[in-house]
Amino acid sequence: MLTAAVALKHLSPSKRKEAADLLTHLPGYTSFASDFVSASHWADDIKRNHDAYAFSSWHFIDFAYPNRSSCAQDTVEKQNIVVALEDMRSNLKNATLAGWNRAFSLRFTLHLMGDMHQPLHTTSRCTAQHPKGDAGGNLFKLNNSDYTNLHKFWDAMGGAYKETIAALCPYSNAKQCEANEPKRVEAVKQEADALMLEYPKDSFDADELNVDRTVFDKDVFMKWAASSYNIVKLGRVYGDVEEHGEPTKSYTEYVQTTTKRRVVLGGLRLAVLLNANLAVSEETASGESGESGERGGLIIVVVLLTIVSLLLGVAVLALVAKSRRRRPTDKSSTGTFEML
Repeated sequence: MLTAAVALKHLSPSKRKEAADLLTHLPGYTSFASDFVSASHWADDIKRNHDAYAFSSWHFIDFAYPNRSSCAQDTVEKQNIVVALEDMRSNLKNATLAGWNRAFSLRFTLHLMGDMHQPLHTTSRCTAQHPKGDAGGNLFKLNNSDYTNLHKFWDAMGGAYKETIAALCPYSNAKQCEANEPKRVEAVKQEADALMLEYPKDSFDADELNVDRTVFDKDVFMKWAASSYNIVKLGRVYGDVEEHGEPTKSYTEYVQTTTKRRVVLGGLRLAVLLNANLAVSEETASGESGESGERGGLIIVVVLLTIVSLLLGVAVLALVAKSRRRRPTDKSSTGTFEML
């Protein structure tokens, strides 16, 4: 949601309108998921009914850590977050596709771009205890009642919003989430604004943002996923916390700082992605041209009125000049006039 809120601030007006129109499709399992920010959690919402796990592998790409040779098998599945995002991008770029198709693609794009910028959505650590990988820290258990494994701890941004945003929506209480959704969206937008002040756009390298990018393909998403995996390779993600232990204050601060910066970067990249690939449908385009046509019509009316006013002014001046040439002269008591 924070990633989507950052992106929303950087969308062009036409893309924002197109997204809003698309999100009226597929309100789905949660009636509150038609707002841009709310729609970002739809891909998780649909798993609550245990009937949408066909898309589970879309949420991650598990690069082996520390390396491929340490794992008993390849941890990267053929259907992964990079492949999914490229498919979704292709759908969004095609304005002739059915609305529900593009709505589905937009909802997943909003969600997956958030997932991709969480480092543990891009790795699986292989050890003697977990030779096939730890599923992005899901099998890395913690001694913590709120966050029972490392993946949850990172997903929760180190508990940064435990008492605020997260408290408005306990994952196990869908009804409470729905009731609090407007309040949660507002809180998320306010926090996104604060994060953008803490990590302004100019604090990121141009290469990180790809701000001038107009051509996208799978390699772009692979590069963005690798930027998350590179954080894991630095060592602290796994090295500064003990399995079955409690995260230290230092480690918690590290997780919070890292994930907050990743949220802003993910949001800025999401905006670049949508501005370049979210095709504007005919309805949106005609609405825009209608608006510009109305503005153009007003301009023409103003110009015509100005011309008419000028012509009337010229006519009045001509009449005044003519009347001055017929000035009256009292030549006799009879009141006759002499033409001058």
